[in-house]
Amino acid sequence: MERIWEKDYGPFRAFGYVAPEEIDVAEIFENDADNVDEIRNDINNGDKVWVWAQVKVYCKGIELGDASMGGLLYKDYDGIKDEVFEKDTHDIVHEALKGARASMKYLREVKIPSQEQLTSQFMEGQVW
Repeated sequence: MERIWEKDYGPFRAFGYVAPEEIDVAEIFENDADNVDEIRNDINNGDKVWVWAQVKVYCKGIELGDASMGGLLYKDYDGIKDEVFEKDTHDIVHEALKGARASMKYLREVKIPSQEQLTSQFMEGQVW
């Protein structure tokens, strides 16, 4: 997986990754489509990129949300950065940020015991 994009959204930092798609193009496009072989050749020759993309959202170095989408066919990685990540045409950045906000909301509601209480509970469970 290769990181090709990142952007800050308030307290969150989103990272965009791509990896080669493992599904054959014929599984996404019509099997009887005349251009499936042409698309496959373009991918094999490096004229097109066939990937899945993932967005991971962090806050203070902790991953709080992610979303992904496969079957993306683009002329080049610049097209992916622009459409998939910057313009968010497939809503994966939005979904990852939504997940991060939900995680943050949940974590704010967690009652954390004092450090001393956590340490004593941990020590009681130890067998020396």
